[in-house]
Amino acid sequence: MSKQFYLTSRHGNCGGTTMFWNKNGKGYGTALDNAELFTLEEAMEYHVRDMQAIPLLKEAVDKAAVLHVDCQHLDKDLAIQHIDGPDEFVIQIDGHWSGNDILFVSEDGHSYDYSKAKAGSWRDSQKTTYDLGRSCTVWPKAFLDTIARRTLEVADINKRAMCSSAGVKLRRPKRQRPTTGKTRKNCGDCGKIVWDYDPHSEVTCRDHNYS
Repeated sequence: MSKQFYLTSRHGNCGGTTMFWNKNGKGYGTALDNAELFTLEEAMEYHVRDMQAIPLLKEAVDKAAVLHVDCQHLDKDLAIQHIDGPDEFVIQIDGHWSGNDILFVSEDGHSYDYSKAKAGSWRDSQKTTYDLGRSCTVWPKAFLDTIARRTLEVADINKRAMCSSAGVKLRRPKRQRPTTGKTRKNCGDCGKIVWDYDPHSEVTCRDHNYS
């Protein structure tokens, strides 16, 4: 089977999360399961036209993927419907986002990676929230499980593993040559090329400079 590639969005990222081309031309997004897949040849055609559209090897991206929860999909009415399920809850730390993604209490402190979110009973979650002494929201884990999505953090992009080792030859922006600040002109007497700092003044070459 030929290698498959995701293609990053030319419109930038969403916080610390990578944006990709979505399937069927439906804009851009961060959910890998909604991202369009390309062959190397197809992805390179886009990259040649726009160097900001970067092909990333699907296999390597999938290995580096993390689970995030988008705040736009949070719904307290839907969440209540999941309370009858397994008695597990996770804690969102209010007021913190990476793009649209929410921050969780984890065993090691806090994380945007939903797979690292600390899960516990309602009572344990309330105690943890009280001990933190900060504004938090407790969500049923069964509900967040339905809206969590696989994403790629920008910091986890490894261009060697995801690009060069997979045959992607990335275009590089042309280097801008340093300038002296001078403007190219022509001698008013003989037409010889002369360089001068003032773009509005009339100049003469050395051979016709009589001052």
